[in-house]
Amino acid sequence: VRFDKVRSLPATTDEVLPELGGAPSGFAAVASKGGGAGEETFVACITKQMREEQIGWHLDLVDDRMIFVCGEFEEDDGQVLTPLKAYNASVPPGRAIRAGDYILEVDGERGPSQALSVATRNLDRVEVLVQRPRLFTRRIRKNKGSLGLDLTHAEGCTSLFIRSIQEGAVRRCAPEVQTGDRIVAVDGVAGSPEMLLDAILASDEPELEFSRGG
Repeated sequence: VRFDKVRSLPATTDEVLPELGGAPSGFAAVASKGGGAGEETFVACITKQMREEQIGWHLDLVDDRMIFVCGEFEEDDGQVLTPLKAYNASVPPGRAIRAGDYILEVDGERGPSQALSVATRNLDRVEVLVQRPRLFTRRIRKNKGSLGLDLTHAEGCTSLFIRSIQEGAVRRCAPEVQTGDRIVAVDGVAGSPEMLLDAILASDEPELEFSRGG
């Protein structure tokens, strides 16, 4: 199998956590909003001690429409209490921000993902509209042909973003897959973009798990 295009973009994430002193960062939970078409959305409010304090999440901004949450940063053996950790510890598990979630709005506003990310850095109290991913799996029979995908990914993240779809195995076997979807696992195994690509190449009929937001 060949991929039409695979691109790697620079990391788009907080890279260094500050050392926190004094009282833990504040947090607040806001009542959830109902989502449409079965997806779950809710508002999360994260309070920083200082505006320049990093929230402690790893973000993927390759999709210009929304932010994809890759996960949390672990530093100092997990002893640093970041604003994200403080928020997650304060709410029920169903309202915690998880790896794989999407951020659709910041402070009630939508916009390009880069602008949303900048907004989270410039606010003391960060209010985000979070959406759980819509996940589905499809078996792709390559038949020694192209997948027909233009893929990209952010360094250090955990998915392959579909920039465009041409004629090929994915369009033939899974016509419901859309531009903007992400491949997040292959044959039930998640991992780095490189691991996902290797797993797809190693299988004649890989089962791909797709994630969709928005």
